[in-house]
Amino acid sequence: MGSVIAILLVLGLTSIATAQEATPKGSMDIVAQAATTALGGRPGQEAPYVGGRGLITEELATGMFINPTSGTLPQYQGTVQYCALIFKVADNTVVGHGAIATFGVTDWLEVGGGGLLADLPGPADDPVVGGPQVRLRLLKDERWLPEMSVGGVFLFGDKELEKNTVYIAASKGVKVSDTGFVRSARGHIGFRQAWVEVGEDGSFGFVGGEIELSNHLFTVAEVSNKAGGATKVPWAAGIQVRHPGGFGFTLAAVQTPLSDKVAVYVGVGINF
Repeated sequence: MGSVIAILLVLGLTSIATAQEATPKGSMDIVAQAATTALGGRPGQEAPYVGGRGLITEELATGMFINPTSGTLPQYQGTVQYCALIFKVADNTVVGHGAIATFGVTDWLEVGGGGLLADLPGPADDPVVGGPQVRLRLLKDERWLPEMSVGGVFLFGDKELEKNTVYIAASKGVKVSDTGFVRSARGHIGFRQAWVEVGEDGSFGFVGGEIELSNHLFTVAEVSNKAGGATKVPWAAGIQVRHPGGFGFTLAAVQTPLSDKVAVYVGVGINF
């Protein structure tokens, strides 16, 4: 009797193994493979990691509109971005022009540089600064962990605009829907310390949030504390378009710390 059971067991296992080899992939396997391929991976590989990365900020690092966030570029990806901050000082219009170019050395290390020019009214010379920046991601946004990064932006040149900034930023996102009007939400928190040549040094804590809508549109808002001789609480609110094809666009209202009036902030950029 035992021999008969053993023979039947061997035949049964052989039949199951043969059936598994002959059976095509299940529908969920096919969906996963298609999604991985569409997101830039290869079948059998995980989709590329995507964290809390925004577009160019007035701090000349990517993030919200004022403050940098925790996201780094994927490895071997680069970006070039430009922004303009248009605001009033003593009834005169001042335009700040900023630009950055950065590169993902690894998916956790981003390096680059940027520059800032203040277009002042009248015959005065327009101050210009420029210099390097770096951001190092310490944690990924996965399971219960937030994404966390540290970084710095160092600008040298005309003393009116010279500033060295170091920061730490964290974010946590949640998926809402793949097809609905609201796709995801993410919260941001951080701290930055700025040392300037003219004026007062500042220690800024900041919080912000973003909601991803359909068509790659993000609504973003943030607020910081008053520091560094600020007369107003810095805040910003607006939209960012982050198209997966590599195009970015920013439009926001920004309360700068030293102006009584709200400024207009615009930006464009490409990834490659």
